[in-house]
Amino acid sequence: MRRPFLSAATLIAILAGAASAQVSADTGWSYQGKVNNNGVPANGSYDMRFSLFADNLGTLPVGAPIVVPNIAVADGLFTTRLDFGAQFNGFKRWLRIEIRPTGAGNYTALPLQEITSTPQANFSLAPWATNASGHISFTGGAVGIGTQSPQTNLHIASPASITSLIDTTGGANAWTMTMYRNANGSWETGTSRSYLNDNFWINRSGSSNVAFQLTPNGALGLGTSAVPSAKFHVFDPASVTTMVETGGGTNAWARTTFKNLNGSWDIGTSRGFHSDAFYISRAGSSAIALQVFPSGQVAIGDPVASGAKLHVYDPASVTSLVETGGGTNAWAKTTYKTGNGSWDIGTSRGFNGDSFYIYRAGAASVALQVLPSGVTAVQSLMITGGADLAEPFEVSSPADTVQPGMVVVIDENNPGQLRLTDHAYDTKVAGIISGANGLSPGMVMKSEDSTLTSGSHPVAMTGRVWCYVDATFGAIKPGDRLTTSTTPGHAMKADDQARSNGAVIGKAMTELQQGKGLVLVLVNLQ
Repeated sequence: MRRPFLSAATLIAILAGAASAQVSADTGWSYQGKVNNNGVPANGSYDMRFSLFADNLGTLPVGAPIVVPNIAVADGLFTTRLDFGAQFNGFKRWLRIEIRPTGAGNYTALPLQEITSTPQANFSLAPWATNASGHISFTGGAVGIGTQSPQTNLHIASPASITSLIDTTGGANAWTMTMYRNANGSWETGTSRSYLNDNFWINRSGSSNVAFQLTPNGALGLGTSAVPSAKFHVFDPASVTTMVETGGGTNAWARTTFKNLNGSWDIGTSRGFHSDAFYISRAGSSAIALQVFPSGQVAIGDPVASGAKLHVYDPASVTSLVETGGGTNAWAKTTYKTGNGSWDIGTSRGFNGDSFYIYRAGAASVALQVLPSGVTAVQSLMITGGADLAEPFEVSSPADTVQPGMVVVIDENNPGQLRLTDHAYDTKVAGIISGANGLSPGMVMKSEDSTLTSGSHPVAMTGRVWCYVDATFGAIKPGDRLTTSTTPGHAMKADDQARSNGAVIGKAMTELQQGKGLVLVLVNLQ
C-alpha cells in the first residue's frame, strides 16, 4: 500500500458553542480532514495521533499528544474532536498528524500544519488581553480557581487542603513576593535567598527598615533591617515602645507569660486585680512576687498593698540583701534623701575598717560605726527613753515583794545577786531598781557570756530614778543624802555622818514630808 496522504483539513467551529454569552467556552474543537490512499479517497478504520507544537519545526511540543483509535474514514473524509487543554493563548500553533490502519504497523507522520484562527477563538472569547510583550491581563469580573462562583477578585477553592505557591528558580538574588498597593504606596511580602538571609519579610516599598521579618529558625524582627538577634527583636531609630493592651472589662488582663518546664511567670496588669497594679507573678502562687502600684508603692512577696512605698513580705522569715561583688573600695549601701541632704547606711571592705556605718553625706566624720568585733563608735549619744545607767541583776528576795524603785544591796549568800535592803546605813548598798513611776532605764549594760553579770531587774548605778523612801525617819527635802533603812526596799534620810560613809545611795531631788512614797533621786553611790 502506498503512503496515505492527508489531502485537506478544515478546522471548524468550537464544539461548546462559544458564541453564546451565557455559556463559557471549553478548550475542545472539531477537526475535519481528507485521506487519500494511493491517490484514491480512503475508506475504512484508521488510528490517528495528533501532536501540538509552538514552532513550525516540531521541536517545541505543547501539551500531550492525543491518540484517537478507530476513526471511521468514508470517501476519504473523517471528523474527530481534539482537546489539548488551554494551550491556545494567542500565539501560533502547529499540528502534526500521524496515521496508520487500525491496529496495524507503524504510524506515518504527515507534514506540520499551522492551526488557523478557529481554536484561537477559544482564547479570544475569554475576558483576557495579551500585549506585545506576551503579558496577559484581565480587566473585569472575578477569577475563580476550583469554584464557579468566585466571591472575591481572586477566589481559590478546594474540597481538601489547598496551597498557593509563588516559586522562583533564579539565583541567590532572585525573589518571590506579592505586592499590595494603594494610592499611598506599596507593601511587599516575600522572600529571597540572599536578601535578609532567606527570611520571610513584610516591607513598605522604599523604607530603609524592614517592618516584619521571620527567620527560618523562628526569630521575629520588627522594624529592623538587620537579622533579628533574639527570638523577638523590636527596633526603632528613635524611641521604641511595645504595648500589650486589653479592651475588656474590669477583670480582663493585659500580660505577657514566660514559660519553661518548671512553670510560668506572668507580667502584666488588670483593672480589677490587685488595685490596678503592675505585677510579676509565678502562675499558681498565692503571693505576688512583685507589684508596682499607680501611686508608686512597691510590694515584694505581699498579697496585698500595705500603704508603704516599699513593702517586703514573706510568711516565714524574710531578709533583704544589698550586696557588692566589687573590690576593696566598693560599697553596699542604702541612701535616704530629703531636701536637707542624704544619709548613707551600709558597709565597704576598705572604708572605715569594714564597719557597718551610718553617714551624713558631706560630713567630716561617720555618725555611727559598728565594727565586726561588736565595738560601736559614735560622736555623741543621747538617750531619750530614760535618765539612768543600769545593769541587770537577779534579786533573791521573794518575787512578789520586788518592785521598781526599791533599794537593793549585795546578797552575801548568793554571789552576783542582790536583795532588798532591810538594814539602816548598809554599806553593801548597790543601787535602785530602775523603772518606777514610768521612768524607764536610760541604758542597760549587760554581758551575755556570764551568769553572774545578767539578771531580770535593771538596777540604776548612776543617773535619775524614782525611789521608795520612808519619811518616818525624817522628812525629805531636795539635796538630802539618802541611805538604806530598816523598811524593806526603802531609803531614808542619812543624817548620821559617822554611819553614812559608804552607805549613801544619792541625793533627793524632790521632797517627801511624811509617810512612805516615791522621791526622785540622783543616784551617786558614796
